[in-house]
Amino acid sequence: LTCADVGLVPVLLTASDGTNSATCEASFNVTDTTAPTAACAADFTVQLDAAGDATISAAAIGQNSTDNCDSEGLGLALNRSTALTCADLGAQTVTLTATDHVNLTGTCSVVVTVEDTVPPVAVCQSGALTVPLVASTASLVVANISDGSTDNCQSLTVTEALDITSVSCSDVGNSVVINMTATDSSGNSDTCVRTVQPVDVTAPTAVCVGSAVQVNVNSSGTAAVTAAMVDGGSSDNCGQITPTVSPSVIPCGSNVTVNLTVTDPAGLFDVCSA
Repeated sequence: LTCADVGLVPVLLTASDGTNSATCEASFNVTDTTAPTAACAADFTVQLDAAGDATISAAAIGQNSTDNCDSEGLGLALNRSTALTCADLGAQTVTLTATDHVNLTGTCSVVVTVEDTVPPVAVCQSGALTVPLVASTASLVVANISDGSTDNCQSLTVTEALDITSVSCSDVGNSVVINMTATDSSGNSDTCVRTVQPVDVTAPTAVCVGSAVQVNVNSSGTAAVTAAMVDGGSSDNCGQITPTVSPSVIPCGSNVTVNLTVTDPAGLFDVCSA
């Protein structure tokens, strides 16, 4: 008897004494009690594609499974969906069940490691960004640069970071290139750039001395007034100012109000009087 005989097999028995014979019939129930052998492939790694997807198959994982009666007819099934997504990143234990023609089963397991090697797409805003300097520095944040980076595993966290997070007075008049790096949860990264142009928008503060200034008259009957005589501590957020006074020459024997004008390199100015 073979696997082809599984089930009820009728048998005809004939008895003969050489002259006469008699027959009877009997049936044998042939059963298969040997479970199939599920043989899983070695542990393996799959890569998610640009859409964040990958697939596995029972046929590939259990292709070496066997059965005493019908290896080719084995039913192979996995304990999970054959579709892999970003939610499956990491090591996943997958169980294969092999089922033969009489529903005997065998199982094996394989570790499938799901990896994402697709970098995100860093997207920076277009055009140069004007950054006003109210103080001597101005901070930059990701929102100033990013235009919404994307990733094949968009449901997971994409971290965006800037290589320069502040600009200062020393950058005024220059274009500063900011690199923004987008990094996904698997450590893949991409970089984009945006240019920022720092602009000084804060006028200097003119401070005049609080008391009258005495000046000496020369032989021509006039006296020269300099900015240093009336400046009581003028300042600017970026440090550099150019002071001028008007009038800079006063006649003998008069009390004259002198205006001190302080101007910074951005052309912003302030005036006080002494």
